[in-house]
Amino acid sequence: MTKDTDPDLRFMALNDLEKEMTNSSVNVSCNQILAYSEILLKCLDDEFSEVRTQSLKCFESVSFILGQDILPLIRELSKKKPKKISITSTIYTMALHNILKNLPPNEELYTSVVGILLPELLENKRRFFTEIDYIEILNDIATYIGNSMTKKQISDTLSFLNDAAFNADTIIAKKSILACNVLVKNIDDDLTISAFIDNLAEMYERSKNSIEGKITFLSIFAAAVSGNPGLMSNHITQIWDFLVQCLQINEIQKIDDDYEAQQKFDMLRLESMKVLVKVFTFCKGESVDTLVVDALSICQLFVSYNPYKAGEANFEEDDESLNDDEAESEYTDDDYSDYQQDDDDDDNDDFSWKLRVESFSLLTSIIQNFPIKLPLIFKYNFNSLLNRLTKETNKVVLTALVETLAYIFESSSSEGVYYSLLSSKTMAETTTGRRFSDVSMQTDEDPYTVLLGQSNQVCDYVAEFTEKNQTVAIERMDLTLKLLAKLTIALGGLDPKYIQLYVVSLNKVWTSLVGTPEAFCFFSALLKYDSLESFGNGLPCLIEYLKFCLSNDTNHRLVIDGLNLVNEIFDKHLSECPSRQEIMAQLVNSFTGQLLEKISNKTLSTEIRLQSLSAIVSLSCKISMETDKKHQILEMFTQTISTEVLAYNTLNAIAKVVKASKILDAVTSGWVKTILDYALEYLSMSEFNNASLKVIKEFSQAQLLDLEDGQRILYYLGKLHSEKMSSSSNCVDIGIIMAQVLKRVNVANDLKLTVSIVVDLCAYDKVDDVLPALMSQLLKQNSEENLTQLIQQFGKTTDFKISKMLAVLTVVSQNDISIGNILENLKNGRDLYFSLIFLNQVSKSIDLNIGLEPFLMLFSSQKQNIVNMSVKTVSTIVSKHSAKYLREFLNYLRQTTFLTPSSKCLALILNNIHVTNEEAGEILQIIVEIEKGLTIKVEENTGYENVASCLSNLIVEYGLLESILSILAESQPSISNLAITIGSTPKFTFTNETFLEETSLQLLVRYAEQTTSNYIFSNSLMFKEAGISNLNLFMSKKANIAISLMTKMIPNIMESEIKANKEYIRTQFIGPYKHKIDDGLNYRKQIFESIYYLFKTLEDNKSLVFLCNVKWALYFNKFFECGIKDDQSIASVCLLTTLKLFEREPYIFGQDIGDVDIFEGFITRNRKALSKKIADNAVKQDIEKQNNLIKMIIRFLKKTDLLIENNKLVLGGNQRSTWKAFINEVRSKFPIFNAED
Repeated sequence: MTKDTDPDLRFMALNDLEKEMTNSSVNVSCNQILAYSEILLKCLDDEFSEVRTQSLKCFESVSFILGQDILPLIRELSKKKPKKISITSTIYTMALHNILKNLPPNEELYTSVVGILLPELLENKRRFFTEIDYIEILNDIATYIGNSMTKKQISDTLSFLNDAAFNADTIIAKKSILACNVLVKNIDDDLTISAFIDNLAEMYERSKNSIEGKITFLSIFAAAVSGNPGLMSNHITQIWDFLVQCLQINEIQKIDDDYEAQQKFDMLRLESMKVLVKVFTFCKGESVDTLVVDALSICQLFVSYNPYKAGEANFEEDDESLNDDEAESEYTDDDYSDYQQDDDDDDNDDFSWKLRVESFSLLTSIIQNFPIKLPLIFKYNFNSLLNRLTKETNKVVLTALVETLAYIFESSSSEGVYYSLLSSKTMAETTTGRRFSDVSMQTDEDPYTVLLGQSNQVCDYVAEFTEKNQTVAIERMDLTLKLLAKLTIALGGLDPKYIQLYVVSLNKVWTSLVGTPEAFCFFSALLKYDSLESFGNGLPCLIEYLKFCLSNDTNHRLVIDGLNLVNEIFDKHLSECPSRQEIMAQLVNSFTGQLLEKISNKTLSTEIRLQSLSAIVSLSCKISMETDKKHQILEMFTQTISTEVLAYNTLNAIAKVVKASKILDAVTSGWVKTILDYALEYLSMSEFNNASLKVIKEFSQAQLLDLEDGQRILYYLGKLHSEKMSSSSNCVDIGIIMAQVLKRVNVANDLKLTVSIVVDLCAYDKVDDVLPALMSQLLKQNSEENLTQLIQQFGKTTDFKISKMLAVLTVVSQNDISIGNILENLKNGRDLYFSLIFLNQVSKSIDLNIGLEPFLMLFSSQKQNIVNMSVKTVSTIVSKHSAKYLREFLNYLRQTTFLTPSSKCLALILNNIHVTNEEAGEILQIIVEIEKGLTIKVEENTGYENVASCLSNLIVEYGLLESILSILAESQPSISNLAITIGSTPKFTFTNETFLEETSLQLLVRYAEQTTSNYIFSNSLMFKEAGISNLNLFMSKKANIAISLMTKMIPNIMESEIKANKEYIRTQFIGPYKHKIDDGLNYRKQIFESIYYLFKTLEDNKSLVFLCNVKWALYFNKFFECGIKDDQSIASVCLLTTLKLFEREPYIFGQDIGDVDIFEGFITRNRKALSKKIADNAVKQDIEKQNNLIKMIIRFLKKTDLLIENNKLVLGGNQRSTWKAFINEVRSKFPIFNAED
C-alpha cells in the first residue's frame, strides 16, 4: 500500500486485510505473513492519523497470526526509539503494547521476547530515566510476560527500577514504582525478596537520607507489600523502626515555622501511614500480629493530628474518658479546605487531614484483617474516635471517621465477626484441650460490655454529630444512616429518647425523603429491636418515609423495601392493646388505601402485589377497622382471586382473614358465594387444591355456609374423590369440611358416595382426630347397622381403612357389645389383624381395661403385619393412658427377647408422651442393660436405629446427653451394639435446632468427637460409615465443631482412610460372571465429600477459617492420587475439592515439604490418568468410564489453568513453563479440550 493511494482506501484495505489474515479458513503462506507485518510497520509512519490508528489496531491480532514469527517484528519496533523527550509514548511503543498484551500462550516465545526487549531497555540508564517509552514497555513486560523472566532477570530489573524510582523524572519514577508492584508478584523465594529490599536500602542510603529519599523508599516498599504480601510479611519487622522513625512521633507536637518544611515532614508521615495501611491490609502472620498494638497507638496519635488548627494545640488528648464534658471552643473550617477534594495535590496541600484519613483506614484494615484485636481498639482508640465525631470539620475526614465507627459497631454486634471468632476460639480450645495465647481474646474489656456501658454517651455523641454537622449529614446521608443502623444493631436497640431524637433530627435536615438501602437498614434495625411506642414524635416521620417508598412505583427496589418494613411492622408490632389504639389507627389510615391500590394495579410486579396482599392480611387479622375499609378489602379479594398469579395467595389470605374473624361482620352471603365459586372451581387444580380446601374449611367453621352451599361442596368433594386427589396434606381439611357440612345437609341419597369418601380418608393417620366427629354426623342420619353394612361393601374387615372406620363407628355409637366381641376374637386368635386395627382405633377414645399382655404376646408373631399392628396398638394404649400402663410396658421391656418390635414401640411412645425425669433415667438404664446383654454381632443388629431414636428422645427432651456419653466412654469393647446405637443418635438429635441452641458448646463438642473420630478410625466398616455420616451432618449443622474435629483428624484420614481397603472388597458371582464388590466405596466417597464440604464451608463463612490450620501441602499428593484413580464418583468429588483447595491455598505448589515436589506429582498423576490404557477386550462400560474420566479431568485442567492465568493459583517461573507445556500437550492430544465446558 503506497502513500499515493487515497488514505481512505488505505484505511479500508488495512481493515479488510486484517479480516482475511484472521480468517481461519484462509490458508496464508509464510511470505504473506511476513509481508503483512511489513505493511503494518510501514503504516505506523503513515501521514494520516486514521491509517496509523487502524494499523495500531491491527497489532492487537498480529501476535496470533505470526506466532513465533512475531520476534522479528518486535525487534524492529524495539529499535524505533523516540527522537525527542516527551511525556507521551510513541506509536511504536503502543504497537508493542498491543503485541505483548495479546501474545499467544507459549512459554518459549515469552522467554524470547524478554530476551530481545529487556537488555535494550536496561542498557541506557540516562534515556530510561528521561524517556517514558522505556518504562511503558517494561511495565508491559512485567504485566503480561513477567512470570517468564528468570530470577536473575527479575532481580536485576527490580534493582534498575529502584534506581529509577529514586533518580528518574517524576512521571517515570512513579511508573517505576508501579512496575515494581507488578514484577514483585512473580518472586517465589525469600532470597530474591531479601536482595530486593537490600538493594532498596542501598538506594536510600545513596539519597543521603533526605525526606524525598525516605518517601521514595516507603512508596516502593508499599508497592512490594501489596504485590507480594506472602513473602514481604517476613520483612515487616525489619523496617518497623524505620517506619516509626519516619512518623516522627516524638516531634508531633512541634510545628516548624517554615510551612514548606512542615509539609515535607507531614508528607513523609503520610507515606509511612500508607505503608502501614498496606501492611495491615495485605500481610498476615505472627510477625505482623505482634505489631497491632503499636499500630493502634500510632492511630491514637494521628486521628486528631491538626498542626494548623487555629487557637488550639496541634495534638488533642482525645483518649480521655467519655465522661469528660469539658467544653471546646467553636472554630471555623481549616485554612486548607480548598484542597479537600483533591487528594492527589501533593505540592500545595495540607497533609495533616490526609494523615487523619489514613489513620482511619489503618484502623479499618486492622479490624478487617485482625478482628480478634477488636477489644484493643476499644481500649486505645474508641474514645478518641467519638470525640473527633463532634470536633472534626473537614468533610473528607469526617466521612472516613463515620465509616470507621460504623464498621466498629458492625464488628461489635453479637453477629459480628469478633463474636463469631470468640465462639469458635472457645470451641477450638475445647476440642484441642489447650488455651490459645492471644491476650486480646482474654481481656475483660469485652466490646459489647464497653459499648453497652457507654451507650448513653455514645448516643449523645452521635446525636451531636447529626445536629452539628448537618452538611455532612445531608451530603452523605447514606453514611449517617449506616452509622445509626450499625449502632442500633450493636446495642440491640436504642433508648426511646434517642430513637425520637435521631428520627426527628434527620427528618429536619432531609431536603427530600431518602430512598436508599441505608434508610431501609436504619428503620429495619429500629423495628427489629424496639417497639413502635419508642418512636414517639418520630412515628409520623417513619410513616411518611414508608408512604414515600410505597408511592414510588417506578422504583421497584424502593417499593419492596417499604413493603418489607410495613410487613415487619404489621407482623411484629400490630396488636389491639388499649394503649396502642392511636398508633394502630394511624397505621390503618395511612396504609390501607395505598396497599389496596398496589394490589389492584396490574402494571406493578407480582412481587409488589403479593407483598401488599401480605400486609393487608396482617392488618385484617389483627386490627379492628371501619366498615368501609372492611368492604374495600373484601372487594379486593373478589378481584385478586380471579387473577392467576395472585389466586393461590388470595385463597390463603381469605382463609387467614376468615379464621381471624375481625372483618366477618362485613361479610355478605353474596361475597361468600362468589369466593366459594372460585374455591370450588380451583379444587380440581392440584396447585390450588389445598388452599381452596382451607378456604372452604374456614367458611364452614365460621358458619357462613347455607344448605345450598353445603350440597355444592359435597358434590365437588365427590368429584375430588373420583379424581383421587385426597392426600395426607388435605385429608384433615376434607374431614372437617364434611363434618361441618353434614350438620346441614342430608346425604341419604348420596350415602354410598359419602361413605366412600370417608373410607379413603381413613388411609391417613392424620385424620384420626377428625374421624369421630365425622362419623357422629353420619350416625345422626343413618343407623349403625346400615352404616356398618355399607362400610363393609368397600372392603374386607382386614383392610386397615375398613377396620378403622368400623372401630370409630362402634365407639361413637357406644356399642360395647361389638367391642366385647372384638376382644373375644383377640383372645381366641381370630381375625387378629382386623381386631388389632379396630382396638387400636378404639383405644384412642376409651380405655379397654384389659392391660397390655394380649397385645404384647403378639410381638412374637410370625406375621409381620400382626407384629406391626400390635406395636401400634400398644403405643396407642400407653400414650393415651401412660400413668396406668407405662410401668407395665417397662417391666415387659426388661425381660423381653423380642427387641425390634419392643424398641420400635418404645420410640413411638416417647414421641407421644412426656415422662418424668426419673422415668427417663430408668428407661435409659433399661436400654443400656438390653444393649449390653445382646449376643448378636453388630453387623446383624437390625433394630439399633429404633433404639437410637429412643436415646435421641432422651437426649433432646430430658437432657441425658452427658450420661449417655459417659456410658459410651465406658463401653467395652468399643465395637459393640451399644456403641453403634449411641453413634446413630446424631441423625436424630442434630436435626433439632432447639437442642443445638440450648446445649452447651463443650457438651456438643464432646458429643461430636465421641461419635466421629472414635468411629471413623475403628476396624468396623459399619462404625466407619456411622462416623463419617455424623461428621458430614455436623458440618451442615455445627460447622465450627466439625472444622475443629477435621483439623485434628485430617492427618489420620489421609494416612488410612482415603485409599481402598482390600478387606472390604469381595467377589460375587452374577450368573456365570465374577464381579468385585467394593463395600467400602460409599464410605470413601463420604470421606472425600467431607473434605469438599470443609472447603465449601470455609468459603461461605470466612470467620471459621481461624479453626482450620491444616498444612494441606503435606497431604495433597496422596489425596489427589488416591482420589483420581478411584471410582469415577470419587474422582469427580476429588477434582471439585482440589479446585476449592487451590482457591484456599493459592501458594500450595510453592511450599517446601522436603524432597517431595508437589507440583511435579500433580502433573504426573494427571498425565497418568489421561494416558491410562484400556484392554483390547474391554467392555463398552469400561470404555465409557475412561472417556468420562478424561472429560472430567480436562474440565478440571481448564478451570485450573484459568486460576493460574488470573494469578489465583500461583506458580513459580519454571512451574509456569512446565504447566504451559503440559496444557499444550493435553490440548494437542485431546481435541475435545477446546470444546469441553
